[in-house]
Amino acid sequence: MNRSIRIMHFADTHFGIETYGKNDVTGINSRLQDFKNSLEWAVKSAMEEGIDIAIFAGDAYKNRDPKQTEQREFANCIAKLTEADIPVVMVMGELDMPVLSGRASSIDIFETLHVSGVHIFTKPGLKIIETQNGPIQIAAIPYQYKSRIVDTDNKIDDSTLDMKQLLEAEYAGIIERIKSELFAHPTAPTVLAAHFWAQGAALSQWQESYLNEELEPQINLNDLTDETWDYVALGHIHTFQNLNPGKSPPVIYSGSPYAMDFGETGEKKGFVIANVQKGSADYKFIPIGVNRQFVDIAVNVMGDDPTQEVVRAVQQHKIKGHIVRLTVHLNKADQVFLNDKAIREALSSSFHFTLIMKTNKDKRTAPVTVSDGFSPAKSLSSYIDSQEGLKSRKERLMEAAERLISELSETEEANISWSL
Repeated sequence: MNRSIRIMHFADTHFGIETYGKNDVTGINSRLQDFKNSLEWAVKSAMEEGIDIAIFAGDAYKNRDPKQTEQREFANCIAKLTEADIPVVMVMGELDMPVLSGRASSIDIFETLHVSGVHIFTKPGLKIIETQNGPIQIAAIPYQYKSRIVDTDNKIDDSTLDMKQLLEAEYAGIIERIKSELFAHPTAPTVLAAHFWAQGAALSQWQESYLNEELEPQINLNDLTDETWDYVALGHIHTFQNLNPGKSPPVIYSGSPYAMDFGETGEKKGFVIANVQKGSADYKFIPIGVNRQFVDIAVNVMGDDPTQEVVRAVQQHKIKGHIVRLTVHLNKADQVFLNDKAIREALSSSFHFTLIMKTNKDKRTAPVTVSDGFSPAKSLSSYIDSQEGLKSRKERLMEAAERLISELSETEEANISWSL
């Protein structure tokens, strides 16, 4: 019986995102620390699961020119695997590629320094890797860019060429070439590790804002469900999912180990452990246990006490140490009753909060015409009667106004100006 190879499959760590963060005494941004904590937790958990190999399916950093600190923190996480003699496969993602052709990618440093046990794929390729539990065959396909595919010397007319189709055809050709070059091995399972968008993959709301299905190539799912592969480890899409449920091979996006923004609120974040042997595979998703959460709270003020209504809504959520966005929808007339200090106090236990006020348009009746002969109280009463959002509070408003008018009337030569 073939032995099973135990794989840690992870991707899209995006070290370097600093939104909502702050620098600590060492100068390290708290969000970088959050990302590192998540990856360290994943690596530690995977090692406790007894993995034989780790496959990283691309996008280590938030951009193609990471800071040295970001590179150091990511390398520290990878080192925990190599120090335990666990081989690591790294496939170049979209954001790992160099800015200009000819430059090194952000993950090339591992190969340059001859880091033992790290296998870098910046080009499509094949490799048999020995693990403590036997050999495994890795077929890797990094992200492909237009500039890497189109030879400008050929003077291809982009106006008549569908670049998306060209890229999709290029990916299909790469897959077919790799399949034809697979090493014949009696026991080694074959894993396809790649960074791209596969047909049918569900995007997070955050990715929907920038991934354009009209331009971004989408790889034919039939090429990925081929019996050639025992397991398909994908990166690029941040949402954990199996594109071939209940069938073989599993076609898995591990998703990202940490939420990027509020557009990924509530999504599962973690990594995958897969048991792969020649001809079959099973897997399980492991959610990260140390994530700082994004908590999105929306309140549509309806009652007579807007402040308490907002505070109660906040108290219904676990916000301590988390990143919070509170959006309050209310009528313009209710703003006077809203205690900003009390609301901020209710949010004070969060790590970071953003408070957004959105004013509803009041439903108005016919415009109010105030006669110069009206007293201030009569003018205010007439105005309140014309505003649907104020009618229920007329008594309270009039009492407050009468006190103010009384105080002002005691001032010598008081000059009261009303603008309704």
